[in-house]
Amino acid sequence: MKKLLQLFFKVWGLFTTLYAGYGFKLFLVAALGIFSGFVEGFGITLLVPVFAFLVGTSSFGSNFFIKFLEKISASTGITFGFETLLIIIGTLFIVKAALLLIYWRIQTRVSADYRRSIRRKIYERLLGSSFSFLQKQKLGHVDYVLLADVDASTRMLESTIHVILDVT
Repeated sequence: MKKLLQLFFKVWGLFTTLYAGYGFKLFLVAALGIFSGFVEGFGITLLVPVFAFLVGTSSFGSNFFIKFLEKISASTGITFGFETLLIIIGTLFIVKAALLLIYWRIQTRVSADYRRSIRRKIYERLLGSSFSFLQKQKLGHVDYVLLADVDASTRMLESTIHVILDVT
């Protein structure tokens, strides 16, 4: 247990060091994932009354969301029926698709910004270093760091974003 906690804190330290400036964007992805989950849940909840209607049952159900929609439709004068349910379900799934599109846009932008900023930092430090330091370095080390290490840390950031969406 102690080694597991030490490993967790090492990984957490690495994570906070690598992605220090991306906390708000990761929070935004998490909030978007939670909202997207609610929209999907409401859409699935509405499928039960649609199936009840198709089977021939006159009751749409008694859960909170159905009662809420019935009250809204009664106050607006819209009849709460099969057609209304289909329109609401379609709208909810379109909203879910739009939220996923926004999520992928944020994920792509975050990973591209991260990759660009890390490479810029490496180039700046490389160009600012002394010639004697550069002479001691191996020929392909900087190239390897720019290609392999930056891509690996970017993939780790993308995986973190995917985990956040899957968990929420």
